[in-house]
Amino acid sequence: MSAERLANDLEMLLSDERNAILGGKFEHLRKFTNEKARLVDEFTRGERPDAEVLAKLKCAARRNQDLLAMAVRAIRAVNGRLQAAKGQSETLNTYTLAGQRQSLGDKGRVCFERRT
Repeated sequence: MSAERLANDLEMLLSDERNAILGGKFEHLRKFTNEKARLVDEFTRGERPDAEVLAKLKCAARRNQDLLAMAVRAIRAVNGRLQAAKGQSETLNTYTLAGQRQSLGDKGRVCFERRT
């Protein structure tokens, strides 16, 4: 396969990968990883594209890497919030207008949402 064709195929693959990341279709990432490895392997065995094409591919790959890193940080943040909410007790302690402490909800009787 020619270097130009390989570069075009890799560029399209990186674009598809970006769309999958933005769409939250993380189950498709393994397929992209395997295909990228195959194309890069073909690059190393054949003629290389010019520096401009390589720079463009590097930029697209870096963009996808940054998107994935942001997605991982977001998932970890959500997981942390879920764990914090899960670890809370079943009652909510508040104070009355007179400053007296009161508990809202008994286990299983009242349901409310906690935001952390």
